[in-house]
Amino acid sequence: MNRGRTRRAYVVPERWEAHTLARSYAGLAKSLHVSSPVPMVGRHGHPLGEGTVLRALYDGLSNFDAAAQELCVAFVVAPVYFSGSGYFRAAMARRLRNCELQPHQVEVLRTGLVSIFESGEFGSEARELVRLLVHIGPGREAERLSRLRESENAKSRWACAWFDARRRVALESQG
Repeated sequence: MNRGRTRRAYVVPERWEAHTLARSYAGLAKSLHVSSPVPMVGRHGHPLGEGTVLRALYDGLSNFDAAAQELCVAFVVAPVYFSGSGYFRAAMARRLRNCELQPHQVEVLRTGLVSIFESGEFGSEARELVRLLVHIGPGREAERLSRLRESENAKSRWACAWFDARRRVALESQG
């Protein structure tokens, strides 16, 4: 029963469809000279699905795959919502904390994560997104993030409060 709530259509945007994502990865892997690209194959000869490709990109983060890292950074901050997107966003954010990020990737993550928190459009993956932002630091986005304390959106206020709490714990453990 809907109870008056608007249902969101979880349609995969074209940029994040399996075949488009696999093609993007292949082009990036070639241009970044990835020595052993992640195989983008479906199980038992089945066509690729979004989950299969996102799982391959996630696995590529463990292998220091620069092309997978670039696409994972883009996916983590992309406002896409489809079945499993929150799970993959959280998993990628968790693994990106252990990656050596390029300066431009750090800026993309800072801007994108704060934008996600401003919008309030996040689910259970928010904890991992906050942890990633604590890890990379808010940088120039600190002012935007601090404005969320007075936001009318309760989820945005929660994200900011959780960021402050995690940041405090991180600083205490450092010194």
